[in-house]
Amino acid sequence: MLAASFVGMLVASLHWKMQHDSPIMIYIAYLIDRLDRVPYVEIFDMNLPGTYAVHVLLGRIFGYGDFGFRLADLTWLLAIQGITFAALRPVSRRVAVGTALLFGLAYLGFGPRRSLQREFLLLLPLAGALWAAARPAGLALRWRALLVGVFCGAAAAIKPHAAMGLPVFLWFAHRAEGGRADGWVPALLGAAVGFLMPVCAVLGYLWAAGALAPFWDAAAGYWPLYAEIGQNLSIVSGPERLPYLLKGWLRFGAGHYANTPVAVWREGLVAWFPAAALGFAMSQRGGDATQARVGRLLGALALVFSVYPVVTGKFWGYHWLPFFYFVCGLAGLCLAPESGRRRLASGAVLAVLVVTTLSALDWTAPLRLLAEGRGDVVALNPRKRRPQEIGTFLRAHLEPGDTVQPLDWTGGAIHGMLLSRAELATSFVYDFHFYHHVDSAYIRALRARFLRELEASQPRYVIEIRGLKPVVKTDAARSLFPALQAFLDAAYAPVHRGPGFVIYERRGYATRRSPAS
Repeated sequence: MLAASFVGMLVASLHWKMQHDSPIMIYIAYLIDRLDRVPYVEIFDMNLPGTYAVHVLLGRIFGYGDFGFRLADLTWLLAIQGITFAALRPVSRRVAVGTALLFGLAYLGFGPRRSLQREFLLLLPLAGALWAAARPAGLALRWRALLVGVFCGAAAAIKPHAAMGLPVFLWFAHRAEGGRADGWVPALLGAAVGFLMPVCAVLGYLWAAGALAPFWDAAAGYWPLYAEIGQNLSIVSGPERLPYLLKGWLRFGAGHYANTPVAVWREGLVAWFPAAALGFAMSQRGGDATQARVGRLLGALALVFSVYPVVTGKFWGYHWLPFFYFVCGLAGLCLAPESGRRRLASGAVLAVLVVTTLSALDWTAPLRLLAEGRGDVVALNPRKRRPQEIGTFLRAHLEPGDTVQPLDWTGGAIHGMLLSRAELATSFVYDFHFYHHVDSAYIRALRARFLRELEASQPRYVIEIRGLKPVVKTDAARSLFPALQAFLDAAYAPVHRGPGFVIYERRGYATRRSPAS
């Protein structure tokens, strides 16, 4: 049943388009790969180089279009499932297959907004670390620790706090080899060497590209400001920070406005907790040493990664993916073989938990989004139509050497530029940075830099997203950007309007305009 459902959802998801901030990361990878842009020097962004490296790799293999994006996402998912199977195979084949399928079903049920998010990317190296720590004896401790370090270092190259699981992985890797006291030295040394390998590779690339200083400037100047932005896009700092973090943690993936137990159950991951608790309990009572050890490993990792979103204060759904992955592993332990009355009793409890847990999935998401792939349905949703309309306009009008500047975050302008392979005019892919902490010296410097680059590049088109564009909810952040508006008023005129967006063209630019424009 799980396998058939997974295959059906996988096929239905082939028609999904990029959504939310995925087009931003894919477009940045396209700029690096195809247009030789240097990150942090010619592209301002807050993501780590590991994110770019993965997206460039996937873009080179599958391309930078929507369908290539889907193939990359599903390939990454299948790789995670394969490594998960290898990690849990020592427990039992049924647990390994069931856990892999359960996670795949849940991931697809979350819908396209979580596709290839950074937390999903780092699940692959975390699954590798789980395999290295959980596999049976046979691999020397120093090599096991080295692999754990490499995988955790690779995850940290995508999100630094993903390395929080390293002590847990290392502890259980050491225990798998007998837990001898004299084994800690080679274990710690191997893990340190392994961890530094991907980290030094990233720093070496930045140094060779001349991007190390700009990277540290963004990390020191912008990251602390971004860290104060809460889940509902409001500034949360000072005394109100701790209650905010506690409330966000206790919602376990539910939305910011899920303030009742029923809402938290329906929207978050709490519905998976009973199955995870039963799986852990079954693993500890069965008398199988491997099963008990893997259960404790998964339980410890779930506890550690439950605070993963708290570190940055971001509680959006995809930030909970690492925690959910290990909860899924615990739930999969329910499938461990049993016999006699205990099997009958566990089966009855498991049947109830399966119905309860799977009811938390959005089973309509693949079918609904499959329907949205049809033109008639897309036409009824202006927001879904926006990237295609922008891309079509740019493909029809851009000439060699033309550049485009989006004034957007996740509203579709960057997606349209990716579809049309438009070249970015400045180093700023999106304008989110300019509208929070506007009184800080760092943001004022970013605004000044943006205006200088606009003046120097004189892009042919500027795409402004209006309406549902997300903004940080503070009075200061609602202030206008008067210098930018003055620049547009003086040098640009509207040339095309669509649902929630306006495309401006530089005044005096000789071009043949279509009747629709």
